[in-house]
Amino acid sequence: MTKNELNAKLCAVLTTLAEVPSAPETIIYMATCEDLGEWETVKQVLTLGNLATVTNHEVRITEAGRAMADKINKAMGVTHG
Repeated sequence: MTKNELNAKLCAVLTTLAEVPSAPETIIYMATCEDLGEWETVKQVLTLGNLATVTNHEVRITEAGRAMADKINKAMGVTHG
């Protein structure tokens, strides 16, 4: 996985998590990654960067992750409400 691919996956996960209270880890993995190793890398960046938490295989966005998702959405011209 290249740096650009990792960044794209992180953007997809963060903007998705900003829309829902939480998501099962398996759903996010299946939607974004081609193999489990990729997901483990994405998950590690999310958790070590304090962008999301994973507890009992449930992924939740943090306030820092929500702020990053807002920046991503703004850069992409996405508005809500």
